Amino acid sequence: MSQTSSQHTKEPRLACVLLWYPLFTQPFIFREVEGLKAHVPLTVYTLYGKNLVHCSKAMRDAAPSVRTHGIKSLPSILLTLFREIATQPRRFFRLFRTSLCHKWPNLEVFGENLWAFCLGFLLAREFQTDGVTLIYAPWPRGTAQAAMIAS
Repeated sequence: MSQTSSQHTKEPRLACVLLWYPLFTQPFIFREVEGLKAHVPLTVYTLYGKNLVHCSKAMRDAAPSVRTHGIKSLPSILLTLFREIATQPRRFFRLFRTSLCHKWPNLEVFGENLWAFCLGFLLAREFQTDGVTLIYAPWPRGTAQAAMIAS
């Protein structure tokens, strides 16, 4: 079998990018993600750390498999950013201009998108290492920003 035809039969690996997961205010996202896990290999990557306040037992049971990021990821994010600027400066600044150089409705939205932009480069490395073939980001702004940069 040729390499091309074997790639077409390979099962996709899905990355789901969320701000937090699980989150008690989003049981619909929890059901959607856990339902997808029954059909395809899926890993959840979050932009922030754990937030299990008021979560159900099922949500707490799902939490250990989540790849969380947050302030603890800052050293890895900075290292990845410096590496990206050193090796691909044109691409980095083109993405920066496209992603962040426009008017934002408020400082909170800008901050979330700046964090997502920076984290997107680290996620790209993680996705490559994990063999991710599809990226799913169900929310606009931060999660979509991180997924776009990672792609």
